Amino acid sequence: MTARVVCVGIAVIDRVFELPALPPGPGKFTAHGYRESGGGMAATASVAIAALGGRAAWCGRLGTDETGAALLALFARHGVDTAACATGGRTPISGVFVDAAGERMLAVFTGEGLPEDASFDAGLLDGAGAVLADPRWVAGSERLLRLAAARGLPRVLDADTGGPDAMRRLAPLADHIVFSQRGLADFTALSSPEAGLCDAASGLAGTVAVTLGEQGS
Repeated sequence: MTARVVCVGIAVIDRVFELPALPPGPGKFTAHGYRESGGGMAATASVAIAALGGRAAWCGRLGTDETGAALLALFARHGVDTAACATGGRTPISGVFVDAAGERMLAVFTGEGLPEDASFDAGLLDGAGAVLADPRWVAGSERLLRLAAARGLPRVLDADTGGPDAMRRLAPLADHIVFSQRGLADFTALSSPEAGLCDAASGLAGTVAVTLGEQGS
C-alpha cells in the first residue's frame, strides 16, 4: 500500500486577477481574467501528492466561514484527508495580480482568530512515510516535525518567508529544507543564493536547497 504523506500548514483561497502588466503604482486597473483556486504551501503539496497517486493528509486551520467550507470541499474533491483540520475564526485569503509573463504580486490575509492549539493526535502519522511542513502555523509544524523525528520519518520543510524566528525554530527539526530565494535571504541575511545556501548548510543537517523561480533550483 502507498504510504501517506502528512502535510501541516496553511490553506488559502487565491483570488487571482490577470493583467497585461503588473501595476506600476496606485490606481485602478482592468483585469482581463479572474479565477479562484486553492492555495497555500502545505495545502498545495497535499493536493499534488494525491494527484500523483499518493495518499495525502492535510492538517491545518480554517475559519468557520464560507471560504473554509469551500476549501474543505476542494480537499475532498482531490481526495485529501482533512480529518485533523481545526476550525475557528476567519480563513486565510490572498489577492494575486498576475501579468502576461507569469510574474505576480500577492497580498495575503493570513486569517484571524484561528485556533492556536497544536495538540492534534499523534495517530495522524500512523501509516505515514514522510511529512511536509510550512512556516505559516509554527506550533503545528513544530509538533509534526517532532512527532515525525521520533518515528524516524523523512521531514520536509517548505521554507518560504515566515520570519527568521519561525525558520530558526523549524529548520533544525527537518532533514530536507527547501528555501524560497526570499526565505533563504531572511534566514541567513545574505543576498547571494549561493552564499546563503552554504551558510544555511553549515548549520543544518540533511539536504538543503533553494528555489530560484524561472532559474530552477
